[in-house]
Amino acid sequence: MGVFESPPPSYDETELLEIAEKYFGKTGKVKPLVSERDQNARLIDGDDEYVIKIANSAEDVGLIEFQNAVLNHVEKLDPELAVPKVIKGKDGNQIYRHGDNNVRLITFLKGDIFGDAPKSIPLYEDLGKFMGRFSNAMQGFGHPFGHQPDFLWNLDGAMFTKQYIDDIEDPENKELIEYFYERYETLVAPRLPKMRSAVIHSDANTYNLVSQGDKISGLIDFGDMLFAKQVNELAVTIGYAVLDVDDVFGVSRALIESYTKEFPLSEDELEVLMDLAAMRLVMSVCISSNRASKATSDEHREYLTVTQAPAFRTLKKLRKIGMGLLTAFARKMGGYDGHANLAGLKESLEGVKIGKLFDFDIYSEPRVLFNNAAGEPGTEHVLDPKAHSKWVTEFLDETESRYGLGNYGENRTSFTLGDGFKSHGSPADRTVHMAVDFWLRGTEKVYAPLDGVVQAIASNDDPFDYGTVLVLSHQVGDGPEFYTLYGHLAKDSVAHLSVGDSVSKGDHIATLGELTENGGWTPHLHFQLMLDMLDYEDGNFPGICEPELWEVWQDVCPHPNLLLGFIPEAFEHNPLTIEGMMSDRKEVLAPSLSVAYKKHIHMVRGVGPYLYDSSGRAFLDCVNNITHVGHCNPKVVEAIQKQAAILNTNSRYLYEGINKLAARVLDTMPDPLNVMFFVNSGSEANELALRLARHYTGRKTTVAVDWGYHGNTNATVAISAYKFNRKGGNGCPPETRLAEFPCPYQGRFNDYSEESGKAYAADVDNQIADLIEKTGEGPAAFIAESIAGVGGQVVYPDGYLKAVYEKIRAAGGLCIADEVQTGVGRTGHEWWAYRLQGVVPDIVSFGKPFGNGHPMAAVVTTREIADRFANGMEYFNSFGGNPVSCAIGQAVFDYVDGEGLREKAIETGGFIMDGMRDMMDRYPLIGQVRGKGMFFGAELVKDRDTKEVAPEEASRIVQFLREDAVLFSTDGPFDNVLKGKPPMVFGMDEAKIFITKLEKAFKRLYAEGF
Repeated sequence: MGVFESPPPSYDETELLEIAEKYFGKTGKVKPLVSERDQNARLIDGDDEYVIKIANSAEDVGLIEFQNAVLNHVEKLDPELAVPKVIKGKDGNQIYRHGDNNVRLITFLKGDIFGDAPKSIPLYEDLGKFMGRFSNAMQGFGHPFGHQPDFLWNLDGAMFTKQYIDDIEDPENKELIEYFYERYETLVAPRLPKMRSAVIHSDANTYNLVSQGDKISGLIDFGDMLFAKQVNELAVTIGYAVLDVDDVFGVSRALIESYTKEFPLSEDELEVLMDLAAMRLVMSVCISSNRASKATSDEHREYLTVTQAPAFRTLKKLRKIGMGLLTAFARKMGGYDGHANLAGLKESLEGVKIGKLFDFDIYSEPRVLFNNAAGEPGTEHVLDPKAHSKWVTEFLDETESRYGLGNYGENRTSFTLGDGFKSHGSPADRTVHMAVDFWLRGTEKVYAPLDGVVQAIASNDDPFDYGTVLVLSHQVGDGPEFYTLYGHLAKDSVAHLSVGDSVSKGDHIATLGELTENGGWTPHLHFQLMLDMLDYEDGNFPGICEPELWEVWQDVCPHPNLLLGFIPEAFEHNPLTIEGMMSDRKEVLAPSLSVAYKKHIHMVRGVGPYLYDSSGRAFLDCVNNITHVGHCNPKVVEAIQKQAAILNTNSRYLYEGINKLAARVLDTMPDPLNVMFFVNSGSEANELALRLARHYTGRKTTVAVDWGYHGNTNATVAISAYKFNRKGGNGCPPETRLAEFPCPYQGRFNDYSEESGKAYAADVDNQIADLIEKTGEGPAAFIAESIAGVGGQVVYPDGYLKAVYEKIRAAGGLCIADEVQTGVGRTGHEWWAYRLQGVVPDIVSFGKPFGNGHPMAAVVTTREIADRFANGMEYFNSFGGNPVSCAIGQAVFDYVDGEGLREKAIETGGFIMDGMRDMMDRYPLIGQVRGKGMFFGAELVKDRDTKEVAPEEASRIVQFLREDAVLFSTDGPFDNVLKGKPPMVFGMDEAKIFITKLEKAFKRLYAEGF
């Protein structure tokens, strides 16, 4: 007969006292304690208290020895842990045979029985910590009687109790238990063999625990101890702890977090933890149902079935919460990502470009970020679909937005939407949004952003639900499978799709629904990313969650921005306004500093060929040549960070970087240009170039090309007609002579022939002659941009610079090539644009594109000129060529070379100029298209014959482009030249966007009249 069939001992009080005195020398008062198959009694001996334990006559003494060995082991390893201590008898033994029973004495643990005590989260936290300490203490312990594979309550043998399912009378309850067994057999049991085992208590139920306040003061009843899967210890504890509690998540969190801090569990163990916790309750109802079927009285049968009720209620709750979610919850609480594939998904989606989501470009169209917190504008209309839809349209109009973004992770406290949004596992409402919303004025077509397969289609007409929802599954490369969910669709629009259908990137998959068919919502797309369908295979996947579960859900439903690719600021409410910033700017900055565009832009980030405003809107940058290899180029950023963390000092010390960079630059220069000076800006470079020339020649006057720009210092403004001959300027200073602007389009000679080049160069003879006549000496230098930038992207006629250089040198002057805008490979054909003219300057200057916007620049000259300059007055530039700058310069050259940007400049620039030339047939305003590589322009004229300039029209084109998220500018003597000099990473994709939007701007201009 087994212990469950054998009647428990039943000694009276007198006999119990006799046992205590006879074997252990203890006396006092005896109080009976509850026990299922043994007899236990509390012995109070003065201030000392004990438990007399009388084992069932059918209990093997080996099992009792096993329990004592456990208690002795724990006392050695963690003596402060509140488990009973074994009391030795008079003769030193711990177990005595009394009649048919084995008896022993252990210490009594004071406190309230946990099941009857007030519960708090701190108490559950202490329980988890306690059991974690117990698991730690049991590591390394073994005992022959620990191996009890056939023990009825052994969670490892959960399949044994499946045979009792037929004893469950209620069909609904029977189906519930079958559900959990199916999960166990398919998802849990196959994983158990590889998991670690240990001797565990196995029965930390609420009546085997003692507590005092918020602390566990004891673990009792070691009768179910056995060798089993380690994870079962926490699973059993959780199973009993969540029994009939409202806050399943709060209790489970407290237990798992505190347990695993003491005793970490593996990912595999955590993934089966909550299923095993449920299986403890499943086993309990199966066993009790079997016993009820054998009960000899209706009273006993009713008692057994009534006591099952909390377990059935809890199992129903767990199923409603979703075992998949509880698995993710356990992983997260145990210290891992909520989903094992989260890191793999992020890696696989890095750099992925999705197809269009709508018929408009979500990146470049203006948008506004909605705020759905209680009390925010518009939220008062949430429960009134028509009023809310009206407000959305008005809000989009007011903010001049194409669409509104609804935030991922937003706690939508304004959404008090009824019982359907209550939590199944806590008292909280589900209010945190797990998707990105696209709010619109009306219905829009929706397109597949990636190749995929239809996973689910569902329609739900409940108020404030999804309406019709579509789920697609995807896989990118070797990455994990994932899903995208599209909510609030028109039901008829998905009629062409069935589960299992393949869709291609760019396919029209659905259309947004009207108010009447998408849950009563204003037309918008709920776009959600999921790593797992969990238990929602029908497509009715949650779109909002409880705030306390957000950290879990964001690992299962990561930010859709992994796919969308918006900048982070797109999802941040920026408190700054354009008006406020302009007001502050006027207070602290000089008024001579202008701000681009009539409608100013608050920029917050740059990436490659794009700048982003505070709403996250992407502006295609066609003007910022200074960020030569792209905004925030990762290689340049890495170079800055790495070198700045090691050394940054001045060039009076020796460091390798300055020599390496100088050698790298000089390798691109022809002889005899073989000496470098490092400075901090293009203005500084040109200022130094003038000093070199003036010192070498002993002269002061400079011949400069008209409409040139060479910097903002006194000396460089004095040679920049773009400054001194425009508003605020004082005209040409006496130390400067202006050579005729050699413009083959608007100038006297209208072609690019060598004859025209020589004809324009002839004016330099005039300037030299005038200079000699008035001063008695020739010029110190001639300076020109290698392609005129502010003059309107003017490429000089062939032979122009060659002829000019000959004339200047014949007059004893030096020739300076200003490569600030055109250097470092921008023209594509050469590293330096002066080489397109077949000349070798005496001095070359270049500026911040050399450092991708970092304040660095340089001057290259000949050894002879440099040596002459070294007359004893040291030229020292504190941070010209500092180690950080040199690391950056090296990174820029590496990137231009490594990415083939010079070659791409020829291809991309050619495509752009061909595209603009193609427009000339449709738009007579375009008088000429010109440029080299990524330095291009189009001159606008009202009449191609008279070449009357069209500055107003050029300005309007630039403003139209700005409205269409393209940054462009005008230049030239009359500001009628559309000027392009984008970052060199501007590729064919960007070129196509630019040409498309430029055509759109011209169409608008012609449509509006001019």
